[in-house]
Parts: sequence; structure tokens; C-alpha cells
Amino acid sequence: MEVGDDDLLADITRIAHNLNTNILAEKDYILAGGLFEIETFNRFGSFNAACVLCGLKLLKYNKRK
Repeated sequence: MEVGDDDLLADITRIAHNLNTNILAEKDYILAGGLFEIETFNRFGSFNAACVLCGLKLLKYNKRK
């Protein structure tokens, strides 16, 4: 049985809520008990794109020179 989009997005929202954050990294999703493999979120384009659909902010990395 395939997992629905709503279930995937609800799990991201659940984890962000449990961590009390509006920015969620893949590693934090996994460590906090996310139910799905990160690759599952590729249907949205990426894990970050799925987070944006949940109303979360994008995690930005600083590039070191």
C-alpha cells in the first residue's frame, strides 16, 4: 500500500511540532522518529520542498570560502 501525500506531510508537521521548530533538517526528522525514508519525499521534489508545503522555512547552509 502506497503512503499518501497527506500522510507524508502530516509526519513532517508532527516532527516539527514535537521539536518546536519551524525549520527541519533531514537528519533531525530521522533522529526525532520520522516514520518515512527521506527518499519517499522525492515525490515533492525534495525533502525541503515537502517542508515548504508544510509551511516550514527552508534550512539555509552557510558556504565557507
